[in-house]
Amino acid sequence: MAFPEIEKGTGGNSVRIKRQLLDLAIAQASEGHWTEAADTNRKILEMAPDAEAENRLAKALWELGELGVAREHYQVALALDPTNRIAERNIERLRVLMSEAGDKTAAPEKATKAPVAIFVEETGKTGFAMLTDLAAPRTLAHVNPGDSVELVPEGNRLYAVANGTRIGVVEPRVAARLLKLLAEGNK
Repeated sequence: MAFPEIEKGTGGNSVRIKRQLLDLAIAQASEGHWTEAADTNRKILEMAPDAEAENRLAKALWELGELGVAREHYQVALALDPTNRIAERNIERLRVLMSEAGDKTAAPEKATKAPVAIFVEETGKTGFAMLTDLAAPRTLAHVNPGDSVELVPEGNRLYAVANGTRIGVVEPRVAARLLKLLAEGNK
């Protein structure tokens, strides 16, 4: 893949080119353009080894269903940076998924992502809840940070559903409060 819009006018400044490629890779991933994001991260890696580019490439490959290749790139990221918790966690998640699915899967349906703005903590309006009765680890391995979670009431229980799959039950104390708010029309 050619990147003429980035290579023009940079005067051969590799730092500037790398920064532009980094911005492009992040934008492509944010928009769910995984093939393009993979290509852009490969271009960054042609310039020099980079643990973060390896992580981003692995994520793009994972989203494209290339689990075995994704794991290899996470392992390279971990070799470049032995303290890389992202690579470490994702290698484990992929181990679980690959034991079920093998090295390749169909690219998953596009997951609904939660708006970034909701992750900004606002005093008095932000809370945390634990889930109980969690789904199997293989099911949970398909849930990614930032995936939208829907709360579905059933009787006096409140189920957490991500990407159409029930992932757990909201702890009773918090569920009771949320069920009351939902009954009053809140979302």
